[in-house]
Amino acid sequence: MRPDAFTTNAFLYFLAVAARIAKVQVVLACAMSNHYHAIVYDPHGRYPLFLERFHGMFARVMNLYRGTRENFWSSSQTSVIHLVDREAVLEKLVYVATNPVKAHLVATHGAWPGVNTLKTLLEGRSLEARRPTQFGRKLLASLQHRPRLPEHPLIGDRAAFLEELRERVEAMETTLRAEVAASGKKFLGRAGVRTQSWRTRSTTVETKKKRFRTFAAVCPHAMKRARLARREFLAAYLGARARWRDGNRDAVFPPGTYWLHVHARVRVAPDQISDSVATLTSPADRSDRRS
Repeated sequence: MRPDAFTTNAFLYFLAVAARIAKVQVVLACAMSNHYHAIVYDPHGRYPLFLERFHGMFARVMNLYRGTRENFWSSSQTSVIHLVDREAVLEKLVYVATNPVKAHLVATHGAWPGVNTLKTLLEGRSLEARRPTQFGRKLLASLQHRPRLPEHPLIGDRAAFLEELRERVEAMETTLRAEVAASGKKFLGRAGVRTQSWRTRSTTVETKKKRFRTFAAVCPHAMKRARLARREFLAAYLGARARWRDGNRDAVFPPGTYWLHVHARVRVAPDQISDSVATLTSPADRSDRRS
């Protein structure tokens, strides 16, 4: 996924296609050379469909482009973190936006030659992406991708939220640049990123995680409520699944049930959970096989 014109356009195009299909709203995205981060708003509980379509379409077109075969993405599970409170949303947005700076590749998010939609989000603009000629002739010739904040209790006043996000990103980048200067190292720079071979592998080994994080929250009470909601969901789900397996096809599953609802058409109770609970998520660290 080393940034170039084709890769950047294809990433944005299929991100927009998948978002339309799954009816999710992409708030921010950053595509690094061997993984990507995204913050999405998922009001209908369909992010698995979003990931399936985006990963599948983008992988196929990139394999065609690079002349490669077999797996493009890592076979490990995608890390998806539910952002429970406002502070967690802000922290993850800053993390995603400054990822190229943290990796000592460029000095500011705006200097990253690949996809980083923070500037577009802050300015309220749209990005146009065109359908790659090698793929999907039944799809639209071009799509507009507009990163934007949702109307959500965690966001509140969107103008004030964006201003705080801008300030935090600037502060983080200042800190990261000072760290690089103190270490005596230098940023690789845009030209350096672009001239790297796309076959280059990371020289560091990723620490193996025992399990993926499920929630992110700064407020302890918000984290406690999220964990309680998850325990209640699992208890209701396992009970409904046991009844369904015993032949009760009228068993009602709790809101949030996805796979069995899509593939087995089980009954799911109406979602009565408030928007202040669980719809901002961060599908993060989806790495390719070369990472």
